[in-house]
Amino acid sequence: MVPLLDPRTGGKVHALIAGLPSVGVHALKPREAAGLGEKDKLAYLTSQDNTLRSLATTAADHMVCIDIAVLAQGYVDIASLSDLATTTGGTVYAYTPYNPLMDFDQLVNDLSWNVARQQGLEAVMRVRCSSGLDVESYSGHCYRPPNTPDVYLPAIDCDKALLARLNLTEKLAAGSEAYVQAALLYTNVAGQRVIRVHTLALQVTDNISTVFKGADLDAQICTLGRRVAQALVALVQQTLGACRELVSSAVVATLYAYRRYCASSSSAVQLILPEALKLLPLYALSLLKGAGLKDNVKPDERALWISQMGCLPCSRVGPLLYPRLLPLARLLAEAHEGNGTALDGGAYEGLTLSSESLEAGGVSLLENGYEAILYLDRSVAPQLLHDLLGVPSYDELSRVPNAVALVPRESWPRRLLQDLLTKIRLQRSSWMRLRVARKGDPAESAFFNMLVEDRSTAGMSYVEYLCQIHRLIQNKMG
Repeated sequence: MVPLLDPRTGGKVHALIAGLPSVGVHALKPREAAGLGEKDKLAYLTSQDNTLRSLATTAADHMVCIDIAVLAQGYVDIASLSDLATTTGGTVYAYTPYNPLMDFDQLVNDLSWNVARQQGLEAVMRVRCSSGLDVESYSGHCYRPPNTPDVYLPAIDCDKALLARLNLTEKLAAGSEAYVQAALLYTNVAGQRVIRVHTLALQVTDNISTVFKGADLDAQICTLGRRVAQALVALVQQTLGACRELVSSAVVATLYAYRRYCASSSSAVQLILPEALKLLPLYALSLLKGAGLKDNVKPDERALWISQMGCLPCSRVGPLLYPRLLPLARLLAEAHEGNGTALDGGAYEGLTLSSESLEAGGVSLLENGYEAILYLDRSVAPQLLHDLLGVPSYDELSRVPNAVALVPRESWPRRLLQDLLTKIRLQRSSWMRLRVARKGDPAESAFFNMLVEDRSTAGMSYVEYLCQIHRLIQNKMG
């Protein structure tokens, strides 16, 4: 792929893959993790072809970005192919199993947005710190040549974020300020070489209560997700259980520090959570129940999750872990035929991700920034079902042989749903294909798997997890 572009100017490659590459220089062999031990499952998350890594490094040296779009029906070894994207600042798109009827619009929109979004090419970034701080490591879709403080980004766009881990090298004086500066030199889409500099001044404090008051939950979850993604790939000699323990240990360590140093006078029988991090256990449970850490996940699905978690900004990590559940039937009841439009996509607050939030005879819309699922209760009103999907009954919906798609209709409930979808897609900057959850359909399983606060085969309920965290903190306190 690299010879297609002039190494003096860089560029982008969009690779559309319809099956496992089985011939040629970078041929891959089928490998499945079914029936294997925990250690072997993690080993399958690393590349089986080192020449692909060499190709990715060469592309990064030439400032060539490689985007991967998987349009296959089955296994394609995303763990190996994703090296091409993660090293060169690219993106991995997956539409498996690819269905032209359901996925074509998302494919076109993803490719269009890939070209039209705010982005830079041939970028070089460096993070500098004031005295007492040092950059320990970087995390993200980038390439860091040996023995250099710079990070190479053949492409950088508004849908990705780099994480720089800082190390404290000497004691900082309380009341002083610490400075962090990120300088990015890149070529914009107009061909101009420009530089962007961000400088952050941080107040130094010796009061741990102040630290907890200013804690950023989104940044905490994003950092924890990156740690898990790196552990799944790097700790191939360990197990999924060890990676799960990493999540709970991080939560316990944080809440234990708050309990010991900020709320020591509180009753020991209470679980005390800092206001800024009161949802930390909830997101941690969502992380444990996600495709990265739960059991019975196909290698390609786990590898895709690792690729996504390794580059997403904080604003995209939250919805991916804890999707938004909207009561569509309730929204329709509040609307009427003369007002068949939806509010802005960000105007709706989601319901608790539990089966208790589902209403009898109701219709719910679940979205996580990557896909949307329309769930209809089996006792949904036939007229509403007909207005939305054009079928007379739920039984008839279950007998439709193919995936159900939204067809153009003149009914105002259908217009409101389409308007709501459009605004959510604009908010997320993602097309998000819509799947209809039917009895026995994979979309139905995916829908209920995202109800992370319920007890399921993926793990305990949210209440049970809070009790476990509380017990671990009590044990740590002695």
